[in-house]
Amino acid sequence: MTAQRKKTFHREAERFLDSLRRAAIRAELERQYGRYKDLTCKILNIVSNDRLVVTERKDTCTMLAGPAGDLPAGKMVEVAVVGIFEVNEAGLISAWREYWDMADIQRQWAAPMETAAR
Repeated sequence: MTAQRKKTFHREAERFLDSLRRAAIRAELERQYGRYKDLTCKILNIVSNDRLVVTERKDTCTMLAGPAGDLPAGKMVEVAVVGIFEVNEAGLISAWREYWDMADIQRQWAAPMETAAR
């Protein structure tokens, strides 16, 4: 992907997000961000064609306390994530999906501190 295409992709992603209902997005992100802090995303691979962009990345974050207070705060976890962006005829993002293994996060979160992140 050329630098110009990357800039265009990011600009279109911003336009897509702006076109969605901001209140619903904000509420969901705040809910998610209330579970962790210090998020870093390392892009491992990115591939695209005219209609699809696929990213593979490794996210690392520090978990906050579990929703029921049953899991410890301060645990660092690392999870593999795949993001898929569909692009319509106008070049705008028309769908955005991300996939990860929640069981992997829960295993790391519940593990003793020294064995959590791999």
